[in-house]
Amino acid sequence: GDEALHLAKLHRPDIILSDIKMPGLSGLEFVSKVKEYSPDVEVLLLTGYNNFNFAQDAIRIGIFDYLLKPVTIEKMREVIGKLTRKIEYKQLKFTQYKELQRKYEAALPLLRDKLASDLLHGRLGGSSLNNMLSISGIRVDKYVVIVGMLEKEENDDTVQIEPWLVEFGIYNMEKEILKKYAAEVLVETENYRYTTLLLFPENLTDEECLANCAAACQKLQGAVYEYTNRLIR
Repeated sequence: GDEALHLAKLHRPDIILSDIKMPGLSGLEFVSKVKEYSPDVEVLLLTGYNNFNFAQDAIRIGIFDYLLKPVTIEKMREVIGKLTRKIEYKQLKFTQYKELQRKYEAALPLLRDKLASDLLHGRLGGSSLNNMLSISGIRVDKYVVIVGMLEKEENDDTVQIEPWLVEFGIYNMEKEILKKYAAEVLVETENYRYTTLLLFPENLTDEECLANCAAACQKLQGAVYEYTNRLIR
């Protein structure tokens, strides 16, 4: 049992086949210790004991199955096959979960901006709002809303340039510049109109929040002017 515990820690197997009666740790003691650091390992126990108490103990420590001696090759093949399919299914679900998690994390910035839009237009409230804020990892202590519109002068060729290029470029600039002045920046953009929710920590005064916004807007205006002029040239 002690040697088995050392080998299990060393090799981290998917399946363990163990006897019950062994020198040192018994099979049940051995499995209990393995499950402490490797809870997903699947265990088959070989035993000559066929009693209710043993079955209860085996279930309690999470054994997949126990086989009464003597065990035929056919029976062993059947149980191992069933166990292998269980492990493969578990690994497939884990892979799918990780892929879904990766996609969710990639989409999270857009989901947070969508949440800002819902907040600004009053589409969320009560428990729905609290749930969405929690899921998105957003905390609202103090906030300021700023609205910007891209003004086009006569004969301005900005619109002739791919609209998405202008829209996306300014959106990125908002994120990049404004995040230096606030704890969180959430942007809604539509037809060259940019509505931005700036979130601030509770320890800032209202005056400090507004001063940060004024400085951020000034910086952003200069960057947008330079960017749109570059596109037209």
